[in-house]
Amino acid sequence: MPVDTEKTKTESIKVGILEVQGAFLEHKNALLKAKEILQLKCPLEIYEVRQASHVNSSLDGMIIPGGESTTMSLFLKRNNMVEPMRQWIEDKNHVTWGTCAGMIILAKQNENQKKGGQPMVRVILIAYV
Repeated sequence: MPVDTEKTKTESIKVGILEVQGAFLEHKNALLKAKEILQLKCPLEIYEVRQASHVNSSLDGMIIPGGESTTMSLFLKRNNMVEPMRQWIEDKNHVTWGTCAGMIILAKQNENQKKGGQPMVRVILIAYV
């Protein structure tokens, strides 16, 4: 099932993966497999995101994988990445995908969070029934 869009014909798709811990290698492999299955003709460029300077406007998308959300969010805070990620994600030209801990980090609010707990990017309202 080939995908036919202007992006696939003219320029590469650039995706950053937060590589702090968790399943970042599995996400990279899944992207490469999806490119093959969808028969995308454009190049797919995958970048590691490990510091604030890696979060930049050249990326089309970003994946925040699963892992341990407290460890990941403390890493983001200690490396001054929370605000650059929030600004990047809020830009409507960018796509963000969070899985498991990644969704926790993206959540606007968390219940039962420990005191002084996790710094969150706080961009997505997640509701459950």
